[in-house]
Amino acid sequence: MCAVRPYRNVTEFDGQDACGSNSWAIADVDPPARSTDGKKADDPGHLIRPLKPWTQYAIMVKTQLSASDEHEVQGAKSKIIYVRTNATRPSVPLDPISSSNSSSQIILRWKPPTSPNGNITHYRVICRKQSEDRDLYKFDYCLQGMKLPSRTPTHLDSEDEQKWNHTDEPSSGGRCCACPKTDNQLKKEQEEIEYRKTFENYLHNEVFDSRPARRRRSVGVANATLPNFFLTTAPGLQFGSTTASPEDEDEEGSKAELKESSKESTVISNLHHFTSYKIEIMACNHPTEIKRCSMATYVSARTMPEVKADEIPGEVTHEIVNTEPPYVMIKWEPPRSPNGLIILYEVFYRKVGESEDHTGCVSRPAYLKSGGTKLSLVQPGNYSVRVRATSLAGNGSFTKTTYFFMPNPDQGLIWIVMGPVICFILLLFVGGGVLVIFKKRQTEGPTGPLIASSNPEYISTTDGEKSNEIQDVQHLFMYFKR
Repeated sequence: MCAVRPYRNVTEFDGQDACGSNSWAIADVDPPARSTDGKKADDPGHLIRPLKPWTQYAIMVKTQLSASDEHEVQGAKSKIIYVRTNATRPSVPLDPISSSNSSSQIILRWKPPTSPNGNITHYRVICRKQSEDRDLYKFDYCLQGMKLPSRTPTHLDSEDEQKWNHTDEPSSGGRCCACPKTDNQLKKEQEEIEYRKTFENYLHNEVFDSRPARRRRSVGVANATLPNFFLTTAPGLQFGSTTASPEDEDEEGSKAELKESSKESTVISNLHHFTSYKIEIMACNHPTEIKRCSMATYVSARTMPEVKADEIPGEVTHEIVNTEPPYVMIKWEPPRSPNGLIILYEVFYRKVGESEDHTGCVSRPAYLKSGGTKLSLVQPGNYSVRVRATSLAGNGSFTKTTYFFMPNPDQGLIWIVMGPVICFILLLFVGGGVLVIFKKRQTEGPTGPLIASSNPEYISTTDGEKSNEIQDVQHLFMYFKR
């Protein structure tokens, strides 16, 4: 007979009630074979299983003797002994919740594991910094139709807190006693518990295989003697960066470990503002052995933004570039430690005396290439300009207004630019005229123009006929004269 008993004051008749239930688990064991041929008989025994880890059981042995119906024989029974099973790895902590109350702290709470499988000595809390989405570094959010991304810090409202604090307490419902579970129900529950343990061990050993230690950005483990918690980071470790790309971040992220002694809550401090963290919580029932810690339960949280983190340091500078057409190069310094990530910059400029601002958008990739933006101003005069940054937390503050004068275009510079153009046009006209004359000479022949002249020795047919007529007239005239 075996029964779960936390105290050493058990009797044989404990757990029996009017409903017929019995808290003792009874196992019938056949007696060993009797000794033959001088061989000693084996001692009787029985392996009790399955049992819960770190649980005290009361065990008693009773013998049953075979007898006739006429005589009732009572068998012997042993004293009740108490045995506690060994401790093992606890189950995971339940229902972790997180919230941020400042730009550098995260409040973390959870519930103890359902199966501690020992005395919970402490909880391990590992906090890892998460890098922002890689797509945020590549896209140009100044393009029309692009929706600006945004992130929100982790808050816990009163409704969520009430749900978390709510626990269903079983009520008797007016009955005298709870009906005992059947053997099939107990067997199914035990099989489910065994399956969960086997599955958790498989995940812990196969899926969540620990990565090899890295020398870069390595951190220490918390001191076990501290009563509350101890936050450890590498010397000079910066949780935030100004213009770092995702390739500059460590693969595992910045890591810090806390050791909370037997409390289901902690406050993680010294965090970077408006940064996402992945937090692991593990329950341990041994002060030093890591194998006696449970699998981790995970929760994510983002700290609150810093008020002045997105401000642009220093003043906006300008440089007038005298080209054709002239333009102004506006430059500024990026925020040293922004809220998450700078998405774009907005440049507001206007001519002094005008009431409406003109806006220019500078994306993150464009700013990384030039360090500013180019303003092409057509009209000369005095101008004012101011810049503000936009991060994942929203718009930052404007810089101080900077004034500059846009001069008139230089006339000498215009002639320097237009002179070669005019000379080129004249050369085109001259070349065209030469080409026309050359083509004309090609059509007239290689000897030049033909000049006609009369030959005194050449008499054409028309001239011969005219001379004959003149001679006939002369003969007639001489005839009449005679």
